[in-house]
Amino acid sequence: MSVPIIVGARAVPLAFPDPPLLNAVGVHEPWALRSVIVVRTDEGITGLDESYGQASHLALLDDTARRLHGTPVHDINGLRRIAEDVARSSVTGRAHFDARGVAETAARLVSAFEVALWDARARRDRLPVHALLGGRVRASVPLAGYLFAQPAGRPAGGTRRPAASRRSPRPRRDSRGGSRRSCASRARRCL
Repeated sequence: MSVPIIVGARAVPLAFPDPPLLNAVGVHEPWALRSVIVVRTDEGITGLDESYGQASHLALLDDTARRLHGTPVHDINGLRRIAEDVARSSVTGRAHFDARGVAETAARLVSAFEVALWDARARRDRLPVHALLGGRVRASVPLAGYLFAQPAGRPAGGTRRPAASRRSPRPRRDSRGGSRRSCASRARRCL
C-alpha cells in the first residue's frame, strides 16, 4: 500500500456575523474571522481542519500550505519542521519575538494542519479519526456553548461570589479613627 502524498493545501478564509459583545479588552469586531484548511492527496482524498482567520495568520497558513506539497500525509514530524521554518522566517528581524514566540507561532501552524492530515488518513482508510488515535474513549463530550454565556442562576455580565464576599466592604479608617467617608464629608463642610 502506497503512502499518500500531499499535492495541494490551502487556507480558505471565512467571515461570519458575530454580534459585538463587551469583554475584558473592549468590544470585538462584528465579524468572526476563521479559515478552513483543505489538504488534498495524490489519491484525491481531502482532509479538513479549521484555524484563525486574521490576515497575518492567513499569510503564515498560505506559506505552510505551499511548503507541504510533496510531504507524505503521515509525516506529522515533517509538518512540525515546516511550521517551525515558517515561524522562524516570519519573525526574522523582529526584535520582540523570542524563541517562545517562534514556538507559539509554530504550534498554531501545526494545529491548523494536523487535524486535516489525520482526517485525510482516516478518510483513506475509511475509519473515524478516533480509530487512528487509539479508539473512542467516550460517547459524548460535555461542551460549553460560548465564552460569554452565563450559567443559570448567575446575573448577566457578572459572576456569582460567595455570600461572605457580597457584603459591602467596611469603610477604611483614617489615622484619627474616622472613616474616609466622614473625612471627605468634613472637608466638604469646611469649604
